[in-house]
Amino acid sequence: MKVTDIKVYPQEIPLVEPFKIAFAEVNEAHTIIVEVLTDEGISGIGEAAPTSKITGETFSQAIENLKYIREWLIGKDPLYVGKIEDELNSMLLGNSSIKAAISMALYDILGKVSNKPVYKLLGAYRDHFETDITIGIKSVEDTVKNALKHVEAGFKVLKIKVGINEEEDIERIKKLRDAIGYDVRIRLDANQAWSANQAVSIMRKIERYEIELLEQPTPYWDINGLRYIKERIEVPVIADESVHTARDAIRLIKESAVDGVNIKLMKCGGIGEAIKIARVVEAEGLKCMIGCMEETRIALTAAAHVVGASKNIVYIDLDGNLNMVDEPASGGMELKNGIIHLPSKSGLGVELDREKLVKYKFSGDYKKIQL
Repeated sequence: MKVTDIKVYPQEIPLVEPFKIAFAEVNEAHTIIVEVLTDEGISGIGEAAPTSKITGETFSQAIENLKYIREWLIGKDPLYVGKIEDELNSMLLGNSSIKAAISMALYDILGKVSNKPVYKLLGAYRDHFETDITIGIKSVEDTVKNALKHVEAGFKVLKIKVGINEEEDIERIKKLRDAIGYDVRIRLDANQAWSANQAVSIMRKIERYEIELLEQPTPYWDINGLRYIKERIEVPVIADESVHTARDAIRLIKESAVDGVNIKLMKCGGIGEAIKIARVVEAEGLKCMIGCMEETRIALTAAAHVVGASKNIVYIDLDGNLNMVDEPASGGMELKNGIIHLPSKSGLGVELDREKLVKYKFSGDYKKIQL
């Protein structure tokens, strides 16, 4: 089997409502869907969600790199997924979301050829699991309203974005507990917005509200700050932007800086590296989370397959498509009452919707997208 072509579909999908975190606010999901074609008529699909502050690549750079990767990949055997992932890492520094898209598409092909869903190829552990749902930074009142709506829809875990206003963050958590009680778990994500001292001060004021975890409170480079926080609060500290690869995870573990790490396919560059991170963290006795960007069910399902093969991924945050007005794909993972169910179809189990690919095609200036 040989790769014959790569089709690229840049997409701009409106969001139901603006999504705000500590360093950005977005109104559309900008994502790049890729389709790898082969000479045996089997194709695979993947997705990239480049974000310059996290993946180190702009939308425009990602598109340009895909042109380069296309010429390099044509003629190669797509079933040699591990080798291709390794060679991509050697030839292209960073640019992890585009590598992730190619990885997803190749695993999709491998699963279709093997007639098995990807999570079974990776070593199946489970076929369903619970996810949280994320609430971006809003007023205290709107946060509570959104939380009640999500709880009514069946979600039992909420991830709350914080990091802009300290007093409002504290009030937000207090009012949330007043409204939803303690049967619903709460996770916090500061997206690098706090200093170490600030994080400790805030968390000591809200720890009594039973926070399940605190995600990336300090800037990605401040490993000493993460350790300082970990040593002074009871809530587990999870690294996100500080960890892209298995090597990053090992470094933070050796530094005793965190209680766990958040894996994102867009950060680590693909399914192979995601599995590697989960394994090395498990070997060290720590826990993993898996998260996402503003992604369609293509990338989310790929991440869900990783969860299905990994006992040690215990915190799941795969909700990136729920705020989209629509998406150019169907099938894949199924979400019911906060529980994700993996597909039984071979490969990723996701199908492209060609009409919607055209409907949401991005036709503007790529260079203006600097997420």
